[in-house]
Amino acid sequence: MKKSMEVLVNLILWTKIIFLLSYYVLTHLEMGVYNGQHGPWGLPWFPMLIIGSLIGPFINFYLFYLIFIPKLFVMRKYSLFALLALISSFLTGYTFRLTWGGYNENHMFGVLLFWTVMALFCGILGGAMKGFFLWIEAVYDRRIYEKKHLQSRNALLLLQAQLNPHFLFNSLNNIDVLIEETPKIASEYLKKLSDILRYVLYETKEEETDLSKEIAQIGSYIDLQKIRSSNLNYVRLNLTGALKNQKIAPMIFIPFIENAFKHSKNKTIDHAIDIQFDIRGNSVKMICKNYYEPTQLEVVKNEGLGNETMKQRLNLLYPKKHELIINQSEHWFTVSLTIHLKDGN
Repeated sequence: MKKSMEVLVNLILWTKIIFLLSYYVLTHLEMGVYNGQHGPWGLPWFPMLIIGSLIGPFINFYLFYLIFIPKLFVMRKYSLFALLALISSFLTGYTFRLTWGGYNENHMFGVLLFWTVMALFCGILGGAMKGFFLWIEAVYDRRIYEKKHLQSRNALLLLQAQLNPHFLFNSLNNIDVLIEETPKIASEYLKKLSDILRYVLYETKEEETDLSKEIAQIGSYIDLQKIRSSNLNYVRLNLTGALKNQKIAPMIFIPFIENAFKHSKNKTIDHAIDIQFDIRGNSVKMICKNYYEPTQLEVVKNEGLGNETMKQRLNLLYPKKHELIINQSEHWFTVSLTIHLKDGN
Protein backbone atom coordinates (compact mmCIF):
# COMPACT_ATOMS: atom_id res chain seq x y z
CA MET A 1 0.00 0.00 0.00
CA LYS A 2 2.78 2.41 0.92
CA LYS A 3 4.83 1.70 -2.21
CA SER A 4 1.82 1.96 -4.51
CA MET A 5 0.92 5.33 -2.98
CA GLU A 6 4.51 6.51 -3.43
CA VAL A 7 4.51 5.48 -7.10
CA LEU A 8 1.14 7.16 -7.66
CA VAL A 9 2.34 10.47 -6.18
CA ASN A 10 5.47 10.36 -8.39
CA LEU A 11 3.39 9.70 -11.49
CA ILE A 12 1.04 12.58 -10.68
CA LEU A 13 3.97 14.95 -10.06
CA TRP A 14 5.79 14.20 -13.31
CA THR A 15 2.58 14.12 -15.32
CA LYS A 16 1.88 17.66 -14.19
CA ILE A 17 5.47 18.74 -14.95
CA ILE A 18 5.37 17.24 -18.46
CA PHE A 19 1.99 18.84 -19.11
CA LEU A 20 3.16 22.30 -18.02
CA LEU A 21 6.44 22.00 -19.95
CA SER A 22 4.66 20.80 -23.09
CA TYR A 23 2.17 23.65 -22.82
CA TYR A 24 5.02 26.18 -22.48
CA VAL A 25 7.02 24.79 -25.41
CA LEU A 26 4.05 24.43 -27.73
CA THR A 27 2.94 27.97 -26.93
CA HIS A 28 6.37 29.33 -27.85
CA LEU A 29 6.52 27.19 -30.98
CA GLU A 30 3.25 28.70 -32.14
CA MET A 31 4.73 32.15 -31.55
CA GLY A 32 7.70 31.21 -33.75
CA VAL A 33 10.23 31.84 -30.98
CA TYR A 34 12.41 28.88 -31.95
CA ASN A 35 12.06 29.07 -35.72
CA GLY A 36 15.37 28.60 -37.42
CA GLN A 37 17.30 28.21 -34.14
CA HIS A 38 19.59 25.37 -33.28
CA GLY A 39 20.77 24.10 -29.96
CA PRO A 40 24.21 22.83 -28.95
CA TRP A 41 26.19 20.77 -31.39
CA GLY A 42 23.97 21.99 -34.24
CA LEU A 43 20.98 19.96 -33.06
CA PRO A 44 17.43 21.34 -33.40
CA TRP A 45 16.43 23.52 -30.49
CA PHE A 46 13.18 21.73 -29.66
CA PRO A 47 14.68 18.28 -28.80
CA MET A 48 17.45 19.93 -26.78
CA LEU A 49 14.84 21.98 -24.96
CA ILE A 50 13.06 18.80 -23.89
CA ILE A 51 16.34 17.10 -22.92
CA GLY A 52 17.58 20.00 -20.85
CA SER A 53 14.27 20.86 -19.27
CA LEU A 54 13.11 17.36 -18.43
CA ILE A 55 15.85 14.76 -18.39
CA GLY A 56 18.32 16.81 -16.35
CA PRO A 57 15.91 17.67 -13.51
CA PHE A 58 14.52 14.14 -13.66
CA ILE A 59 17.95 12.62 -13.10
CA ASN A 60 18.87 15.01 -10.28
CA PHE A 61 15.45 14.60 -8.67
CA TYR A 62 15.83 10.83 -8.49
CA LEU A 63 19.49 10.91 -7.50
CA PHE A 64 18.33 12.69 -4.36
CA TYR A 65 15.17 10.62 -4.11
CA LEU A 66 16.70 7.14 -4.52
CA ILE A 67 20.33 7.53 -3.40
CA PHE A 68 21.38 10.73 -1.67
CA ILE A 69 18.60 10.88 0.95
CA PRO A 70 17.97 7.18 1.85
CA LYS A 71 21.57 5.95 1.34
CA LEU A 72 23.60 8.93 2.53
CA PHE A 73 21.64 11.54 4.46
CA VAL A 74 19.58 9.07 6.51
CA MET A 75 22.77 7.11 7.22
CA ARG A 76 24.35 10.38 8.47
CA LYS A 77 27.02 10.47 5.77
CA TYR A 78 26.60 14.22 5.55
CA SER A 79 29.95 15.11 3.95
CA LEU A 80 29.60 12.64 1.11
CA PHE A 81 25.97 13.66 0.70
CA ALA A 82 26.88 17.35 0.34
CA LEU A 83 29.74 16.62 -2.11
CA LEU A 84 27.72 14.38 -4.42
CA ALA A 85 24.68 16.68 -4.21
CA LEU A 86 26.76 19.65 -5.40
CA ILE A 87 28.46 17.65 -8.18
CA SER A 88 25.17 16.27 -9.53
CA SER A 89 23.55 19.72 -9.33
CA PHE A 90 26.48 21.32 -11.19
CA LEU A 91 26.36 18.74 -13.98
CA THR A 92 22.59 19.08 -14.26
CA GLY A 93 22.93 22.86 -14.17
CA TYR A 94 25.48 22.67 -16.97
CA THR A 95 22.90 20.79 -19.07
CA PHE A 96 20.42 23.53 -18.26
CA ARG A 97 22.92 26.19 -19.37
CA LEU A 98 23.58 24.48 -22.69
CA THR A 99 19.86 24.34 -23.36
CA TRP A 100 18.55 27.59 -22.00
CA GLY A 101 21.59 29.75 -21.40
CA GLY A 102 22.85 30.20 -24.96
CA TYR A 103 26.49 30.96 -25.67
CA ASN A 104 26.96 34.46 -24.33
CA GLU A 105 30.45 34.13 -22.85
CA ASN A 106 30.05 37.36 -20.86
CA HIS A 107 27.27 35.79 -18.79
CA MET A 108 28.43 32.18 -18.79
CA PHE A 109 29.28 32.03 -15.05
CA GLY A 110 26.03 33.72 -13.97
CA VAL A 111 23.91 31.51 -16.18
CA LEU A 112 25.73 28.39 -14.98
CA LEU A 113 25.31 29.42 -11.32
CA PHE A 114 21.63 30.16 -11.82
CA TRP A 115 20.86 26.80 -13.42
CA THR A 116 22.99 24.92 -10.88
CA VAL A 117 20.87 26.43 -8.14
CA MET A 118 17.75 25.45 -10.08
CA ALA A 119 19.08 21.89 -10.43
CA LEU A 120 19.83 21.83 -6.71
CA PHE A 121 16.27 22.97 -6.06
CA CYS A 122 14.96 20.03 -8.13
CA GLY A 123 17.15 17.69 -6.11
CA ILE A 124 16.00 19.20 -2.82
CA LEU A 125 12.40 18.78 -3.98
CA GLY A 126 13.04 15.10 -4.64
CA GLY A 127 14.85 14.75 -1.32
CA ALA A 128 12.04 16.45 0.58
CA MET A 129 9.49 14.21 -1.10
CA LYS A 130 11.49 11.09 -0.22
CA GLY A 131 11.97 12.35 3.32
CA PHE A 132 8.21 12.76 3.63
CA PHE A 133 7.60 9.17 2.54
CA LEU A 134 10.33 7.90 4.86
CA TRP A 135 8.68 9.78 7.71
CA ILE A 136 5.29 8.24 6.89
CA GLU A 137 6.91 4.80 6.76
CA ALA A 138 8.63 5.38 10.11
CA VAL A 139 5.34 6.47 11.70
CA TYR A 140 3.58 3.43 10.25
CA ASP A 141 6.33 1.05 11.44
CA ARG A 142 6.32 2.67 14.87
CA ARG A 143 2.58 2.18 15.17
CA ILE A 144 2.91 -1.48 14.15
CA TYR A 145 5.66 -1.93 16.73
CA GLU A 146 3.64 -0.17 19.42
CA LYS A 147 0.61 -2.30 18.59
CA LYS A 148 2.65 -5.51 18.89
CA HIS A 149 4.23 -4.22 22.09
CA LEU A 150 0.82 -3.40 23.54
CA GLN A 151 -0.50 -6.80 22.51
CA SER A 152 2.45 -8.49 24.23
CA ARG A 153 1.99 -6.45 27.39
CA ASN A 154 -1.74 -7.02 27.30
CA ALA A 155 -1.19 -10.76 26.96
CA LEU A 156 1.11 -10.69 29.99
CA LEU A 157 -1.31 -8.61 32.04
CA LEU A 158 -4.20 -10.80 30.96
CA LEU A 159 -2.25 -13.84 32.13
CA GLN A 160 -1.75 -12.14 35.48
CA ALA A 161 -5.46 -11.35 35.59
CA GLN A 162 -6.58 -14.97 35.15
CA LEU A 163 -8.75 -16.66 37.72
CA ASN A 164 -7.07 -17.62 40.94
CA PRO A 165 -6.32 -21.39 40.90
CA HIS A 166 -7.69 -21.64 44.44
CA PHE A 167 -11.11 -20.73 43.07
CA LEU A 168 -10.95 -23.65 40.65
CA PHE A 169 -9.81 -26.14 43.30
CA ASN A 170 -12.40 -24.93 45.80
CA SER A 171 -15.15 -25.12 43.19
CA LEU A 172 -14.20 -28.68 42.28
CA ASN A 173 -14.12 -29.69 45.94
CA ASN A 174 -17.52 -28.10 46.59
CA ILE A 175 -19.02 -29.77 43.52
CA ASP A 176 -17.51 -33.07 44.64
CA VAL A 177 -19.41 -32.77 47.91
CA LEU A 178 -22.64 -31.92 46.09
CA ILE A 179 -22.35 -34.95 43.81
CA GLU A 180 -23.22 -37.26 46.71
CA GLU A 181 -25.88 -34.98 48.21
CA THR A 182 -27.63 -33.44 45.19
CA PRO A 183 -26.27 -34.83 41.89
CA LYS A 184 -28.59 -32.69 39.75
CA ILE A 185 -27.44 -29.43 41.34
CA ALA A 186 -23.83 -30.61 41.20
CA SER A 187 -24.24 -31.19 37.46
CA GLU A 188 -25.51 -27.62 36.99
CA TYR A 189 -22.57 -26.18 38.88
CA LEU A 190 -20.18 -28.40 36.95
CA LYS A 191 -21.59 -26.96 33.73
CA LYS A 192 -21.07 -23.42 35.03
CA LEU A 193 -17.46 -24.22 35.87
CA SER A 194 -16.97 -25.80 32.45
CA ASP A 195 -18.39 -22.66 30.77
CA ILE A 196 -16.03 -20.44 32.76
CA LEU A 197 -13.00 -22.56 31.84
CA ARG A 198 -14.04 -22.59 28.19
CA TYR A 199 -14.45 -18.81 28.31
CA VAL A 200 -11.01 -18.32 29.88
CA LEU A 201 -9.34 -20.64 27.38
CA TYR A 202 -10.94 -19.41 24.17
CA GLU A 203 -12.56 -15.99 24.56
CA THR A 204 -9.45 -14.44 26.12
CA LYS A 205 -7.50 -15.16 22.94
CA GLU A 206 -9.54 -12.47 21.21
CA GLU A 207 -9.02 -8.76 21.78
CA GLU A 208 -12.71 -8.27 22.51
CA THR A 209 -15.70 -10.34 23.48
CA ASP A 210 -19.42 -9.70 23.88
CA LEU A 211 -20.23 -7.72 27.00
CA SER A 212 -23.17 -10.07 27.51
CA LYS A 213 -20.77 -13.05 27.64
CA GLU A 214 -18.49 -11.27 30.09
CA ILE A 215 -21.35 -10.53 32.48
CA ALA A 216 -22.77 -14.05 32.06
CA GLN A 217 -19.45 -15.52 33.18
CA ILE A 218 -19.43 -13.17 36.16
CA GLY A 219 -22.87 -14.52 37.08
CA SER A 220 -21.58 -18.11 36.87
CA TYR A 221 -18.51 -17.17 38.89
CA ILE A 222 -20.71 -15.68 41.65
CA ASP A 223 -22.95 -18.75 41.70
CA LEU A 224 -19.92 -21.00 42.20
CA GLN A 225 -18.62 -18.78 44.98
CA LYS A 226 -21.97 -18.86 46.76
CA ILE A 227 -21.78 -22.64 47.12
CA ARG A 228 -19.51 -22.07 50.09
CA SER A 229 -22.07 -19.96 51.95
CA SER A 230 -25.42 -20.88 53.47
CA ASN A 231 -26.49 -17.24 53.25
CA LEU A 232 -28.22 -16.84 49.89
CA ASN A 233 -28.17 -13.05 50.26
CA TYR A 234 -24.42 -12.94 50.79
CA VAL A 235 -23.87 -11.60 47.27
CA ARG A 236 -26.06 -9.27 45.25
CA LEU A 237 -25.65 -8.80 41.50
CA ASN A 238 -27.74 -6.15 39.80
CA LEU A 239 -27.84 -5.14 36.13
CA THR A 240 -29.49 -2.02 34.71
CA GLY A 241 -29.52 -0.95 31.08
CA ALA A 242 -29.65 -2.93 27.85
CA LEU A 243 -27.18 -5.57 26.70
CA LYS A 244 -26.99 -5.34 22.92
CA ASN A 245 -23.91 -5.88 20.74
CA GLN A 246 -21.40 -4.09 22.93
CA LYS A 247 -17.85 -5.43 22.86
CA ILE A 248 -15.33 -5.36 25.68
CA ALA A 249 -11.90 -6.76 26.52
CA PRO A 250 -12.27 -10.15 28.24
CA MET A 251 -11.58 -10.62 31.96
CA ILE A 252 -11.67 -6.88 32.62
CA PHE A 253 -14.03 -7.01 35.65
CA ILE A 254 -13.33 -10.43 37.18
CA PRO A 255 -10.09 -9.51 39.03
CA PHE A 256 -11.87 -6.78 41.01
CA ILE A 257 -14.76 -9.13 41.82
CA GLU A 258 -12.33 -11.89 42.77
CA ASN A 259 -10.62 -9.51 45.19
CA ALA A 260 -14.00 -8.75 46.73
CA PHE A 261 -14.57 -12.43 47.47
CA LYS A 262 -11.03 -12.87 48.67
CA HIS A 263 -11.29 -10.19 51.34
CA SER A 264 -14.93 -10.50 52.36
CA LYS A 265 -14.58 -13.07 55.14
CA ASN A 266 -17.92 -12.67 56.92
CA LYS A 267 -20.45 -14.54 54.79
CA THR A 268 -23.29 -14.16 57.27
CA ILE A 269 -23.83 -10.50 56.33
CA ASP A 270 -26.45 -9.77 53.69
CA HIS A 271 -25.02 -8.08 50.63
CA ALA A 272 -21.48 -8.32 51.99
CA ILE A 273 -20.56 -8.19 48.31
CA ASP A 274 -22.65 -5.85 46.19
CA ILE A 275 -22.00 -5.73 42.43
CA GLN A 276 -23.88 -3.41 40.12
CA PHE A 277 -23.61 -3.00 36.35
CA ASP A 278 -25.11 0.05 34.67
CA ILE A 279 -25.10 -0.02 30.86
CA ARG A 280 -25.90 3.13 28.94
CA GLY A 281 -25.31 2.96 25.20
CA ASN A 282 -21.61 2.35 24.66
CA SER A 283 -20.64 2.92 28.29
CA VAL A 284 -20.64 0.35 31.06
CA LYS A 285 -20.12 1.11 34.74
CA MET A 286 -19.38 -1.47 37.41
CA ILE A 287 -19.52 -0.72 41.12
CA CYS A 288 -18.20 -3.52 43.30
CA LYS A 289 -18.43 -3.13 47.09
CA ASN A 290 -17.27 -5.67 49.64
CA TYR A 291 -17.43 -5.68 53.43
CA TYR A 292 -14.26 -6.40 55.39
CA GLU A 293 -13.24 -6.33 59.02
CA PRO A 294 -11.01 -3.41 60.10
CA THR A 295 -8.61 -5.96 61.55
CA GLN A 296 -7.79 -7.16 58.04
CA LEU A 297 -4.69 -4.99 57.76
CA GLU A 298 -3.44 -7.04 54.82
CA VAL A 299 -6.22 -5.76 52.58
CA VAL A 300 -4.35 -2.69 51.33
CA LYS A 301 -1.12 -4.62 50.92
CA ASN A 302 -2.63 -7.59 49.13
CA GLU A 303 -5.05 -5.56 47.01
CA GLY A 304 -2.29 -3.27 45.75
CA LEU A 305 -0.53 -5.58 43.31
CA GLY A 306 -3.75 -6.78 41.66
CA ASN A 307 -5.09 -3.29 41.29
CA GLU A 308 -1.84 -2.00 39.82
CA THR A 309 -1.90 -4.81 37.26
CA MET A 310 -5.46 -3.95 36.30
CA LYS A 311 -4.64 -0.23 36.11
CA GLN A 312 -1.87 -1.00 33.61
CA ARG A 313 -4.16 -3.19 31.54
CA LEU A 314 -6.91 -0.57 31.52
CA ASN A 315 -4.42 2.10 30.44
CA LEU A 316 -3.31 -0.14 27.57
CA LEU A 317 -6.76 -1.15 26.40
CA TYR A 318 -8.79 1.98 27.11
CA PRO A 319 -6.47 5.00 27.29
CA LYS A 320 -8.48 8.09 28.23
CA LYS A 321 -11.64 6.01 27.85
CA HIS A 322 -12.09 4.72 31.36
CA GLU A 323 -12.44 5.99 34.93
CA LEU A 324 -11.27 3.83 37.81
CA ILE A 325 -12.02 5.01 41.36
CA ILE A 326 -11.04 2.92 44.39
CA ASN A 327 -12.19 3.92 47.86
CA GLN A 328 -11.66 2.29 51.22
CA SER A 329 -13.62 3.17 54.36
CA GLU A 330 -13.69 1.55 57.77
CA HIS A 331 -15.71 -1.46 56.63
CA TRP A 332 -16.18 -1.14 52.88
CA PHE A 333 -13.88 -1.43 49.92
CA THR A 334 -15.41 0.05 46.74
CA VAL A 335 -14.27 -0.16 43.15
CA SER A 336 -16.01 1.99 40.56
CA LEU A 337 -15.00 1.31 36.97
CA THR A 338 -16.53 3.05 33.95
CA ILE A 339 -15.47 2.07 30.44
CA HIS A 340 -16.43 3.97 27.30
CA LEU A 341 -16.57 1.38 24.54
CA LYS A 342 -15.87 2.06 20.87
CA ASP A 343 -18.62 3.65 18.82
CA GLY A 344 -20.60 1.23 16.72
CA ASN A 345 -20.15 -1.75 19.04
